[in-house]
Amino acid sequence: MFRCYNVSFNVTDPDCIDHKHDVRVYCFGSVRLAAGRETDDFIIGSVELYVDNIYVPVCPDVLTDKFASLVCLELQFNSTRILPPGGFERYYSKSYVTNVTCTMTAKNISQCSFATGKCARDEPASLVCLKPGVVYETKFLISNFKNGYVYIQQYGTNATICRHGWDNDDASVICKENGYKGGVVLGTPKLSSVYKQDPVWASDFRCTRALARLSDCEYSKDVSSDCLMDSTSAGVLCYTHYEIIQYRLAEGRFQDAGRVEIYFDGRWGTICDNLWSRYDARVFCRTMGYADGTSHGSSFRLATGTIPVYMSGLECDGTEGDLLQCPNHGWMNIPTTCQDHAHDAGAVCYKYVKLHPSTFFGAVQFWSGGSYGLTCADNFDDNAATVTCRELGFQYGMSLCCSAAGPIDLPIVMANVSCNGTESSLTKCSVNTNNLSCLSGTYATVVCTNFQGNFNGRVIIPRGMFGSVQINYYSNQGYLCSEEFGDKEAAVICRQNGYRHGLAYKEITFDMLSIRWLRGLGCNGNETSIQQCANLRFGQIYSCAWDTVAAVFCTDDESKLKIDVRLTNGTDTAGRVEVFLGGQWGSICANNLTQNEADVICHQLGYHGGVLLQHVYYGNGNGSFLLTSLRCPYRNETSIRDCYWKGFGETNLCSSSAAAAVECFTDVRLSGSTTVNYGRLEVFDRSEKTWMAVCDEDFRTLQATAVCRQIGYLDGKPQCCSPLGTISNPITVRNISCEAGHCDVQKGMCTSNNYVAVYCSVITIDVEGLSVRLPLGSFYGPVEVSRYGLWGTVCDVDFDDVDADVVCKELGYQSGVKVSTVAEPGFPVIQGSVQCTGSEKSLMQCQRGDFGVDHGCSRRNTIAGVICSSNGSAIIMSNLSSDRSGLMQVKVGSDSLEIAAESVTDVEAAVYCRSLGLPSGRLQVFSYGSYDVTKVSCNGSETSFLQCIAYWDPRKARSGTRAGVKCEKAVKLSTESGPSTNQGAVLLYYHGTWHTVCSDGFDDTSARVVCRELGFVDGRSQCCSTYGSLIYPHLSTGRVKCAGGETDTISCLNMDMRCETDSYASAVCYYFVITTTESTKEMKAKANAQNNLVPILIGVAVMLVLVVAVVVIVLILMVKRRKSRPKVQYNQGIVEQSMDGSFSITNQLHGIVGTPDVRRARINRDGTVMYIQNIPDAYSNPAYETLPVSTTAYITQESLQVYNSAEKITNATARETEVNGHESQIITAVPTGHDEETASDVEETFFMRSISEQGHVTLQEHCEVQPTTFS
Repeated sequence: MFRCYNVSFNVTDPDCIDHKHDVRVYCFGSVRLAAGRETDDFIIGSVELYVDNIYVPVCPDVLTDKFASLVCLELQFNSTRILPPGGFERYYSKSYVTNVTCTMTAKNISQCSFATGKCARDEPASLVCLKPGVVYETKFLISNFKNGYVYIQQYGTNATICRHGWDNDDASVICKENGYKGGVVLGTPKLSSVYKQDPVWASDFRCTRALARLSDCEYSKDVSSDCLMDSTSAGVLCYTHYEIIQYRLAEGRFQDAGRVEIYFDGRWGTICDNLWSRYDARVFCRTMGYADGTSHGSSFRLATGTIPVYMSGLECDGTEGDLLQCPNHGWMNIPTTCQDHAHDAGAVCYKYVKLHPSTFFGAVQFWSGGSYGLTCADNFDDNAATVTCRELGFQYGMSLCCSAAGPIDLPIVMANVSCNGTESSLTKCSVNTNNLSCLSGTYATVVCTNFQGNFNGRVIIPRGMFGSVQINYYSNQGYLCSEEFGDKEAAVICRQNGYRHGLAYKEITFDMLSIRWLRGLGCNGNETSIQQCANLRFGQIYSCAWDTVAAVFCTDDESKLKIDVRLTNGTDTAGRVEVFLGGQWGSICANNLTQNEADVICHQLGYHGGVLLQHVYYGNGNGSFLLTSLRCPYRNETSIRDCYWKGFGETNLCSSSAAAAVECFTDVRLSGSTTVNYGRLEVFDRSEKTWMAVCDEDFRTLQATAVCRQIGYLDGKPQCCSPLGTISNPITVRNISCEAGHCDVQKGMCTSNNYVAVYCSVITIDVEGLSVRLPLGSFYGPVEVSRYGLWGTVCDVDFDDVDADVVCKELGYQSGVKVSTVAEPGFPVIQGSVQCTGSEKSLMQCQRGDFGVDHGCSRRNTIAGVICSSNGSAIIMSNLSSDRSGLMQVKVGSDSLEIAAESVTDVEAAVYCRSLGLPSGRLQVFSYGSYDVTKVSCNGSETSFLQCIAYWDPRKARSGTRAGVKCEKAVKLSTESGPSTNQGAVLLYYHGTWHTVCSDGFDDTSARVVCRELGFVDGRSQCCSTYGSLIYPHLSTGRVKCAGGETDTISCLNMDMRCETDSYASAVCYYFVITTTESTKEMKAKANAQNNLVPILIGVAVMLVLVVAVVVIVLILMVKRRKSRPKVQYNQGIVEQSMDGSFSITNQLHGIVGTPDVRRARINRDGTVMYIQNIPDAYSNPAYETLPVSTTAYITQESLQVYNSAEKITNATARETEVNGHESQIITAVPTGHDEETASDVEETFFMRSISEQGHVTLQEHCEVQPTTFS
């Protein structure tokens, strides 16, 4: 102790002069209670046994009453109490005492045997040893006086109470005990179990509010394992004035949503939205009587500054019965960011019954089994609708028939509803939630209102003479179904609105949430009002389309009801489409037109079908559009009159300002392609009314030219092998011959099973003239080539990075890599079999396939793409943040490609992370922004993200939600699942595989880096394959050796240092800092010490004089001692002090040194000179067989130290330490470069000798030294 830091000898702090603060210690032998407290009356702590020279904690199930008594007796206490395990200071332990066997007559622990191993949990047994007859007061206290966790104070220790069974009655008792009016349960902060330093000593309180003290309540001192593992404990919130606790939603846009507020002790307050989630909102809403709820953003008016913020950091799991019971950061413990109410929590609450899609109209949804489901429409009448609406706050309700709110993908959870109309809730009616037979298969729909009203017969056409028809019924505006609505109904409605004639059509609507009131009016056309029609039954709409409504065109001129279509500004079969409506011709907007509409238009013109011309311009006519949208859903409509319309005469609704154009087919067509002059060659079979594909066998260029001239082109070129993909219909045309406007067809079997495609040109096809481009001039995208004037793409089969590099260099870049991008359906694939060597300057110079051959992509949906790079910059994945999360990006120099979140799953995220050298990952959806790559699809086996299929196409770039990832760590422990997830073999992800790492050089510093990366605070290494045989390969080509500052383990990998052993490294991780068992107490110097220099100088002078005197006295004693040369017989051995002051031992202490060799040891007094000499084997060794733990030698009092070792020591220093002044001394040996702490980590044994005042020499094991320090 004199070598420890101190202010000075005999310099005492004034507070210690009266001996009230004298230091006391409690020394342990073969057992100790650690990390607790000791007094004269009791000792408490974790039970540890001295096994194999170290203290080892005891597993809880080992501590029986018998064994506990032996422990306390050894510690000189007579009474015991076994405590629930754990809870005292946590520390590192490699093993536990797992079994203790004592004889029936055992009176001390030395008569017991022990076995070590691992416990189920890192919770050692706890015990308190007591002196009999002493009463130890038990106090129940509240951590923050009026709110916080409740703890038990006994034996000088604070212990918590398990929250299981803790209720408001228990909370009220302890609050009253502390002078408050009462209290309620309050959740306490949620901590990982390894953070919980306080023990848990009580559970299952059963108080009644009449009791005055918590100690008067019945409770259990037995604590379950669930309580020990719980991350929170019992807590209370005491109130002074008002017992009632209330909740409400404030400042919301509608009744069941808004800011969450709590009424406590007479005042309303809010909750900070820090960690606020749907689980917190769910508990809040259920507390208020709702069925469920979800979190709600701050779309409500902010609270004023006078309203307090009561809580933050709520972490409900959704099962709590009250919001206050959820774990939280503490009452009124609010971060500064929440104090201005800018982050108040909000919620949307759901009742047991709700409507969808609106609050007053929709499907009746019922909460059942943790989610909403539908109510069967069978027998659900107006009485049931009235009860439903009354429950939702309305006065009246009406039932609509048969899934009247559109398609909803929810199960039926309630059926056979029968109400009399007076019930307060649908649950009060006769219902069935078990037998869910619903014969109709449709769900119940209701309309709610506070104003009943009757239909007055009025029909509204909002846009005047044309458009959708609307009626007002039951105080709600609604539409008519487009089904069974014809010109007769239109005539009545137009007549009712002052017109003589009317035309019915189906109008496209985007208002799918509105009510459809009527279907099939049954008018004869002569009525003056729809009230006179035969089938006016409100609500009986059956299946009604939700993307169209009934619409009319009204006029006084009957001639304007004619509808016609024509092609203009082109040929007989191709041109701009014009429609005759309302007495005038006008164009159709090209927005959203498809092949369906082209076919119907051409059918109406008498052709066999047609193709939409998207890139051919035939003018916009006079610029007016009579139809801004046309949709023919079935493709078999005979006229556009049967299709759906939108924007009758509203030119401003056409966003593209482009008129629709089509090409209609006669008997021959090019089909399946987005390029009008390229496609699958097909011939129309008039007898079968179908199109037939032409076989590619023996189909030559001459035939292709003839076909092209038949449809208006000059020249043609064929392409074999079904280049536009497979088709379902058989290929039945074996041969075709066209001449003078007519084609002869020969049917037969196509043995190749492939059709031919033809490219037609208005000029002669003779020069290939291959050129290359990327879409929009970008640095990435599908490779597009032009051959013979036709633009198309390149098949990705056999297309590799070398080919990509040539393409990019041709486009002016320095390098490139290949990607597989999704092929656009119908776009020609006209190049394949590309084989560049890398020396070419253009794709034209590479070996590649001819135009007409099979390119290998007819049955694939991918084509070749490239990512080009300037300045030779590498193409890399994103650099993630320190927690391995971030946006999914492909970085190319200063450019980056962002990835759209759509279609990205954990599979794609895992591949992305593997591209970064990390083992796996999961998807994280990040913020809104622009993205470049869409529709990413990986199969999971890719080694690089660039191998995944995607739309690597700048034309697909949009704005929306971008994908992000959270990558897994490249390190984990082998026991990552199970009860001991904080320890195991260290596994490193290297080159796509998990490996064990070499134990060579893996120390506590390396373990600390591993544990920090895994989310822990500290860690310790475990040596040498602690966890047995593992299935992982061993990384023997390198070592993991960390300096301590690394943020990831992979940075510690040194591949220049090979592993010299087959054993793997292991680690134990902790959520707290591992500290040593020793502590240092520093004495503070007086504050005015610097101002008293003169006294200090005088003291120094006096001390120098005293030191000189002491030295003179010591020299005189040394001379005397040299002359005495004491010698004493010791167990057939000799202890001798030499004239030079050194000493030597000749003895047989083999039971301690563990070797059959008898040695002579000599160490000088100054500890610098030492040697070991062998003694002949014939020397007597009687102590070898007994293996004594300690041996006592009698020597003269003048000999101060005795030291013995079994080996010769190199690079070690022997140090003297005084104990109790000069009454006895200790000499220890420590390897150079180690201190006495680190020396305890190693293996070979040294010994400590204590010599008492009577000359007794005691041998005890002191420390361990590595074998490498011996010669």
